[in-house]
Amino acid sequence: MLFTAALSYFLISWSSIFLLDYVLRIKNFTPYVNFANKYGLEVAPFQLRIYTSRYNDGAYLPASKEVPVSRKLKSLWFTFGAVAALVCLIGITIYLSHLVYRDTSYLLSLRPKVTPYRSIPHVATAEAPPEVKVLDDLPPSPTEEYDVLDASGGSETGLVPIIPGVNLPWGHIPIFVIVLAVAAIIHEIGHSAAATTYNVRVNGFGVFLLGLYPGAFTDIDPESLRRSHPRHRLEVFGGGIWHNLVLAGIAYVMFLWTPYFLSPFFGQGQGVTVTDVDSRSGLYGAGGLAVGNVVLSIDDCAIRKHEDWRECVRHLEKNKRGQCVPRSAVEASLATKTSMTLDELHCCDDFANITHAHMCFESMLDVTTKHVVTQAQSLDRILRVGIVEVS
Repeated sequence: MLFTAALSYFLISWSSIFLLDYVLRIKNFTPYVNFANKYGLEVAPFQLRIYTSRYNDGAYLPASKEVPVSRKLKSLWFTFGAVAALVCLIGITIYLSHLVYRDTSYLLSLRPKVTPYRSIPHVATAEAPPEVKVLDDLPPSPTEEYDVLDASGGSETGLVPIIPGVNLPWGHIPIFVIVLAVAAIIHEIGHSAAATTYNVRVNGFGVFLLGLYPGAFTDIDPESLRRSHPRHRLEVFGGGIWHNLVLAGIAYVMFLWTPYFLSPFFGQGQGVTVTDVDSRSGLYGAGGLAVGNVVLSIDDCAIRKHEDWRECVRHLEKNKRGQCVPRSAVEASLATKTSMTLDELHCCDDFANITHAHMCFESMLDVTTKHVVTQAQSLDRILRVGIVEVS
């Protein structure tokens, strides 16, 4: 998708949302107005926000003398979360510091080329033989303006920004937005759940969409949070990170177990499925492979998984062989009419019941010349006739 098309869809979508909200409020459409007032729906240019305060009905609970078991489990859960948040905080600080140090060292290693002044001694000189340049596969030399003292400075990769249309395809943006929204909501639920566990008042909970960026927020009463125990405050602050870590762990386990979850719906170990065919390949087109085809074997080489595919291809490259076809079958299939369509030769127009799946082959029959050998003397020798070239 072109950038202009994506920008057009973006502007049209937000304009439609803003116009629809404006018209429904002007016309005083009762169901929409009641919904907006109940859930705090606000629509602004490139911004949509929903805020509800219903969450705080039971969010401020008086401390009981007997702590139930569920509250002990919640307290233990968020204690683990606080420890995990501290480990992540220290770890990301060390990692980012390492990145800053590495990038700074790399930038400092770039220095302008300076040719030192050297006096030329008065000595006898002789013309040296021309040097022969030896070509090798070494990496390209630095630019004329800068040279690098340490070439290993940029070998590692750090944090890479996500830029739609550059390293994030436009078609993946809906999935990316949904993932961000789920992660943000789970993050804020972690903060609010930790706050209610320690009787810290939660005024409300909301979600928003700013342009293409989704997010969520928890409105925690600052005075109530300030009066809580320092350990409880730490657990409230770390609740969001902890829930995101748990969410990432669950997602990773689901990713690993996806083949087992979906195994009743598809076969496994019964061939390889074609996902794409290069347009430059001889198997491209109606007469070749199509996306979705299942390859079970190549000649007599059985294929059960993608490693078998590679082994069969390597085997065919090493042991190239042809197949014998009777001459009568070749002569019966000779075509007299040929045509070219999209750089593809069609030679089956002479035959009935022919589709684009049929392929053309060129016959390369060897032409042999018969040489007659006899023991009889040549006529020139018998007649004793000599041939002399006249100049």
